[in-house]
Amino acid sequence: MFRDHHDYQLNTEIFQRICNHFYQPTIDLFASRTTKQCQHYVSWRKDPQAMATDAFSLNWKNKGNYLFPPPPLVSRCLEKLRIDQAKAILITPVWPQRLWYPLLLQMSCQQPLLLPQQQGLLIEPHTGKPPTFNLTPIAAWLVSGDTTEVLAYQEQLQRYSLGQLDKEHPSNIISNGENLLAGAINGKPIRFHAL
Repeated sequence: MFRDHHDYQLNTEIFQRICNHFYQPTIDLFASRTTKQCQHYVSWRKDPQAMATDAFSLNWKNKGNYLFPPPPLVSRCLEKLRIDQAKAILITPVWPQRLWYPLLLQMSCQQPLLLPQQQGLLIEPHTGKPPTFNLTPIAAWLVSGDTTEVLAYQEQLQRYSLGQLDKEHPSNIISNGENLLAGAINGKPIRFHAL
């Protein structure tokens, strides 16, 4: 009854490693009863076990937020975090060419984690198997709508010259496997930490 053929979740071991690195979230804002990573979750459709039905109808401030939204909703999630001045662990594909990617870099408040590209990173909960589509690189970000928190992180970043940044374009992340540059903010590189 609550099955959705598009449902998938992060491998629970990988999820726990992300939590150990950032914090233990208390609410999964984009889940179903079969994909939830937290006891409390918000579903996109009616579910008697869900805390609510529409994550965007809630205030996200002062909650231990975990977000693994469908990629088309990433931009809307970032805007909601900014409006609510909230903080969250956000899981996204590494797509530097998307319009929301610069905002993701701007809202980062800790070094992002590049998740291992391995079989079983994503699991279809009804079968216990990985999805049939090809996996793009995925990252875990700690993002905040609180500018004070974001600026404190950005002050820690070291400035690079434009020539150095040009050599380390984010599109090289996949091609050489060693470059872990996520992007840059105000001439300061943000690097992935490989999980």
